[in-house]
Amino acid sequence: MSDLAGILVNGGGGELRLLPGRRLRARVVAVDGGRAVLAVAGVEVTAATDAPLAVGATVTLVVDAISEGRIALRLL
Repeated sequence: MSDLAGILVNGGGGELRLLPGRRLRARVVAVDGGRAVLAVAGVEVTAATDAPLAVGATVTLVVDAISEGRIALRLL
């Protein structure tokens, strides 16, 4: 799959343009096994993770790559 230039995410908080290299702040809404729900600019995103996240924590992420059907985020 080729990298896409960017992606526009719509949610209750408005629109969020994701581009590789962009930094984001997210709040951890839920953690269950290897999955977490993150609130990013009013949009809830389910992510696969092995990071030790705590519900209620605020984390900083960077968009590593975007391809069809997948956005790779890295925890800073």
